[in-house]
Amino acid sequence: MGAAAERDRRINFYLDKIEGIPSLPTIVMELITLVDNPMASVGQIEELMKKDQGLTLRALRIANSAFYSIPGGCTTLGRAITFLGCNTVKQLVVSAAVCDAFKDLKSEVFDIKEFWRHSVVTAIISQILAKHLDSVVADEVFICGLIHDIGKLALLMVDKEGLEKTYILAREKNLNSIQAEIEGNFPSHAHWGQVLAEKWQLPILIQSTIKDHHSSRHALRMSSDPEINFIVDLVLLANQLGHATGFGNSGYKVKLKFDREVMARVGLSEEDRDQWFQKIKEGIAHAEAFSKLLVSQ
Repeated sequence: MGAAAERDRRINFYLDKIEGIPSLPTIVMELITLVDNPMASVGQIEELMKKDQGLTLRALRIANSAFYSIPGGCTTLGRAITFLGCNTVKQLVVSAAVCDAFKDLKSEVFDIKEFWRHSVVTAIISQILAKHLDSVVADEVFICGLIHDIGKLALLMVDKEGLEKTYILAREKNLNSIQAEIEGNFPSHAHWGQVLAEKWQLPILIQSTIKDHHSSRHALRMSSDPEINFIVDLVLLANQLGHATGFGNSGYKVKLKFDREVMARVGLSEEDRDQWFQKIKEGIAHAEAFSKLLVSQ
């Protein structure tokens, strides 16, 4: 079999396998559409969520974590929306649904709990950076940070042996995931994560972040939208900072080089670095409890 034929065979193999991954609950897309409608009411959101009480309860458990610190806690989605806002509750529901989709995965090579710890700290740092920059995308960037590496779980589900070989190679040669995928001729977690996100009909913003969170050049990215690329930049930086903290592990130990060009592009300055570094340290204090709650869904 020639190289081109073998490449096509592998692509079709992964396309078929990814297509076989169950879709997210229909209610997730309905909720995204409803919350994005400026005319939607809290009552409409609550009525929609009654269709899936299990997902609602999982989202409420996360909302009641120390990370959000809702006074007196919340037992209803309406109260959560009152304190957190519709967009944040939307992110909680999407987070719960995505985590639930992979809850049965197991691997002796790829530590799922450590993966989610890294994902959580990336989400928290993404949000901290957005808030530090007084950006209105703080809620959106959290979910993007949380599932930026979802392609790794997709590949673990459809090709466990191949995914595990990737990270055995990464550890043996002290490589990051992109380097290991290239050197070992393994599938790209960023590409196949975006394929899964497209199958799940997640917004282009989330798809773009998944596909491009290792790509610093806007010209090479999936989207040319400035706001989307700003969010991708934040997640790219948060991912690098997340690895630097040592909190969690997404399959490899090598720390990513911090991209100062991207930092300057989004408006983070060296002069106020101590301020956002301190906020990151404070945010990490909440990450442990949040990640445990997420994994226990």
